[in-house]
Amino acid sequence: MSMPLIIPNIVTENVTFDESESGLLIAAEQPAKKTGISRHRHLLDITVKKGRIFWNQYLKSGESKIRWGEYPLELEYHAALLKGQKINSSLATLKKSFRAIIEEAKYTALSEKNPKKRMVAVIKQLFSSSPLRFYKRNQALLPLLLDNKGGNCEAEMKFLLGLFIALFDRGVDLGGYIPAIQCFRSHVRFVLYNKEKNMVFDPMSNTYEKGLREDLYDPHFLLFAELKGAGQKHLKAPQSLILAKKTVGIKITRPFPDIQEKSNTFLDFTFARPSSSFDNTPPPKEAKLKFNEDSGKIIYIPEKAPKKESKAGVCDGKVHPEILEMANKRCEAVRQRKIMGGSDIEDIEAAVNKCCAKYR
Repeated sequence: MSMPLIIPNIVTENVTFDESESGLLIAAEQPAKKTGISRHRHLLDITVKKGRIFWNQYLKSGESKIRWGEYPLELEYHAALLKGQKINSSLATLKKSFRAIIEEAKYTALSEKNPKKRMVAVIKQLFSSSPLRFYKRNQALLPLLLDNKGGNCEAEMKFLLGLFIALFDRGVDLGGYIPAIQCFRSHVRFVLYNKEKNMVFDPMSNTYEKGLREDLYDPHFLLFAELKGAGQKHLKAPQSLILAKKTVGIKITRPFPDIQEKSNTFLDFTFARPSSSFDNTPPPKEAKLKFNEDSGKIIYIPEKAPKKESKAGVCDGKVHPEILEMANKRCEAVRQRKIMGGSDIEDIEAAVNKCCAKYR
């Protein structure tokens, strides 16, 4: 969903570089002996230096040794702590969690022989058990998404980029599609791109699109945005960052205005200058994402504020007594957060929505 991309004020102004890779490696391997805020600053500086190593590798060969499932997580973790953000889990725990998600996705993908079915199987699995199920409009950080705090389109993009590149590295064939990043006004997304077919696949909607509505960028565009956001001023973006140019224009009638609310992003996306909006649907502030078995689409279920409880009790709708009893039990269980999901929920969900005065 759409989200404003706010230029951050995290600046690593004290980071200086010997531009040779050996010099950067020496700098990046300096031990973190400090504590508290100074330790977070030191670890962020080291992470930025490692990012410069990867960037120089990319400039020389068009490739780098960056681990997309770990580096963005590491940089944002230290930057978030430096800014006073609360993250419940340790960096090691978040990395371990992400690796487990990737391995589960790999197992799911390899269980399907058809590449197209593989992508659907992975998407279905992600929206049934991974942190990708939770959407939060002003939350752009990957570590908070992995910490089950929800995330917006930027956090989703980083999550999917790390996951699908890891699948490629593990030998999973997705039928000629390669990873890419696409920017719109107030929106960014991860896509899989097939150059031969001039088509993109959007995992967040489980849909294919013919033609390119905006330019596509190499995954190193994310690294560039991270380094720029960390205050690295003397970086130039090579044209090789652009994988493919925009080929079609889709007119959006009455596009919704940019949402002017503060995001916790640390990225600088100003290199991309998109001219079009993604859609005309304003995103919810918070939502749960679910894979719809019938349509194959990803649906957003907005989180609503609880309604005032009826004087007659939890439920006062005129329904069959047995359904009413089931609904009352379900409603109370949800309130106590004892039930997180299950097949029995689907049977009474309609009754709950109809007759529960305070249903979440």
